[in-house]
Amino acid sequence: MYKKLIICLLLVNTAFMLQAQNYNWANKRFRKRSENTIVHSVNLSVGVYSPKMDYWNDIFLPASGSDGEFKSGLLLGGNITFRIVEEFRARVGATFWSDEVKESGVGFNRLDISFTRFSAGGFYVPKFASFGDGFQGYAGFEMYYYDIKNELDISSDSGILNSGEQNGHDMAFAPVLGLEKVFGENILVGAEFSYVLGKYKQAEVEESTTFDVSVAGPQFTISVGYKF
Repeated sequence: MYKKLIICLLLVNTAFMLQAQNYNWANKRFRKRSENTIVHSVNLSVGVYSPKMDYWNDIFLPASGSDGEFKSGLLLGGNITFRIVEEFRARVGATFWSDEVKESGVGFNRLDISFTRFSAGGFYVPKFASFGDGFQGYAGFEMYYYDIKNELDISSDSGILNSGEQNGHDMAFAPVLGLEKVFGENILVGAEFSYVLGKYKQAEVEESTTFDVSVAGPQFTISVGYKF
């Protein structure tokens, strides 16, 4: 009986060792294939964006009798990052930001503005910016295509904008500084700071005039992704 038990244990041990070897071989093969793929990572991000919104804060809202203003808002997004050559990456992504001002007894009830942004950027990831326990710094630039939506509920004939919705689009860009770290083999966690530079044209429908609206401002995001 003991001989059969020993033989069974030896067979189980041999099977386990063979399975472990197969796993290590497959894992190494996967890592090698992952290092050669053009896709670096897929990421989701959350953060804060503080556009200047000078026309709304300095002209429209005071003229409407409102003491509200557009401030920092939640920024949600996602992106795909690609390996280009050693120490250089590119990425494409999309983000969403919105904020609103609610009032009563002034020229409107609610003004809601949202930005849906589509982005493309390039980044330098130098080896000398790697430090500590796997931390990696990088820098780059990102271009943004802004899809802009304004929703205004008017409570009286104050007259700067018609009741309803306005849509538009424009371009902006931002220098970016970032820091990332891989946990385990595939979980990528990062933090980024950037400063958006740009503006868009806002029309006053009744007066057939336009104003520049600055979207310049800082943004900070934290991301979690899967590294290939």
